Amino acid sequence: MIELFADSRTWILIGAGILFSFWGSIVGGSSFFSVGLLQLLFPGAGFGVIIGNQKCSGLGRGLASVVVLWKEIEWKKIAPLMVFAAIGTVAGASVIAKLDAKWLLPAIIVAILFSELAPKVATKFSKYHFFGASSILGIYNGFLGMGAGIFILALLRTQWPQKSDIMHLHIQKRIVIVVLNVIAVIAHGLHGNLVFAMWVPFFIGNVIGGTASSYLLLRMRKLSGKVQHRLLYVSFAFALIVAAWKTFG
Repeated sequence: MIELFADSRTWILIGAGILFSFWGSIVGGSSFFSVGLLQLLFPGAGFGVIIGNQKCSGLGRGLASVVVLWKEIEWKKIAPLMVFAAIGTVAGASVIAKLDAKWLLPAIIVAILFSELAPKVATKFSKYHFFGASSILGIYNGFLGMGAGIFILALLRTQWPQKSDIMHLHIQKRIVIVVLNVIAVIAHGLHGNLVFAMWVPFFIGNVIGGTASSYLLLRMRKLSGKVQHRLLYVSFAFALIVAAWKTFG
């Protein structure tokens, strides 16, 4: 443990976990930053290792959020989404467990397309499409998960369509992600993808940032959609640049 905190990467991950928690709360797409950073700090890690530890660290933010936001959670409304998505998450995590890191660049490109197109598609879903879409979301979340929060938000809009409910949706989204990440982390753990030096400091940073950003989430005034979307592109660009550099550099 002492050696862990003597490693400069540990403090980078703790600080990044705090910052990314706030970015994820206000803008979304923080997983693009997380994956890119893990690639930079652990260049020899495989696809499944990077995604598994990213999800494990993000779980810290989610668990901290549950404590703060417990009274705001509408379990009955979000339960169907979680159940169907959970099944898909196990399948998706198992598929990528042993993939090489070279697959990250094409996967990130898919994730960006998914993040941009999914909300537009989800708004056209009826209640009959909801369960199928939740299952597909789960598979994607287990396989990669980058930008999945944006799709979750879009699906939840079918349950809470009023613009005045946007901040309430962000709270529900956090809880859905917690449940899916728990399942994904268990699956990655069984496949031996979790690395102590990667997930522990990132987890600590996310717990701190997740607690603070949850209180902010309850009080802040939401940024305009246009501003958030432009900031989200920063997340996309960072992940693409790092993945391309690791692939072709």
